[in-house]
Amino acid sequence: LHGPNGEDGTVQALLQLAGIPYTASDPYASSLAMNKPRTKDVYSANGLHTPPFVEILAREDDSTQQEKAKHFLQEHGLPIVAKTTRLGSSVGVEIVHREEDLSLAIGRCLKFSGQVMLEAFIRGTEVTAPVLENPYTNELLPLPIIEIRPTHSKWFDFEAKYNLGGAEEICPAPIPQHLFSQCQEIGLKAHLILGCRGMSRTDIIIDDQEMCWVIETNTIPGFTETSLLPQAAAAAGIPYAGVVDYLIEEALQRRNPSADDVSNAPRTKDPS
Repeated sequence: LHGPNGEDGTVQALLQLAGIPYTASDPYASSLAMNKPRTKDVYSANGLHTPPFVEILAREDDSTQQEKAKHFLQEHGLPIVAKTTRLGSSVGVEIVHREEDLSLAIGRCLKFSGQVMLEAFIRGTEVTAPVLENPYTNELLPLPIIEIRPTHSKWFDFEAKYNLGGAEEICPAPIPQHLFSQCQEIGLKAHLILGCRGMSRTDIIIDDQEMCWVIETNTIPGFTETSLLPQAAAAAGIPYAGVVDYLIEEALQRRNPSADDVSNAPRTKDPS
């Protein structure tokens, strides 16, 4: 499940109310991670670097919207990333390179929801940091970092994500070891501070000064065998079936907590 109703906590809340076990994050973490501005507030409050941003609301009058956009443009320059704030898969995201295009981009993004976020564009290497929980040991596993290189688009947009050959995904990422480890630590921290469960994948841009900028965290990453998180798990020696087993076991243990859950002691033998 992805996007509205699937990844934003709605179906998770329904399942929770019905007493049905479900995998991945609970309604609270799901809703938070889907709300891009509030996620960035949590990043900043916990010492993670995230690109500067401003929110523009559909209910604001035109002059307020224009003043916010103008001030942000003056402060951060072009290009600017315009994003609708509660969608996934890069839907409702535009990179604006000309000042005269900014208001049009805002208008298009507002059609997806009543809120748009303008974000400073960070030029650099795009990587992603997947995290998987091992319910048999209570360990959070930082999986290998993956570098993403779009082949047809200029950035990792919807077409690059879902069209065959749309992007080159390199795992493990060919970046210096200190940056590799730093990105893994960022992925773990984002997972914890947002309250994620089971799995997550945090997208990061590494700029020319080796600053790591956190873009967003996905609570339900793509999950085909060739998707990013399963690729990283395979590189770490965890087969696809093992990833599925981890998620199911974590969901069942969450529904039926035992004394082991409270004490954080290992429970049963890890089948992987």
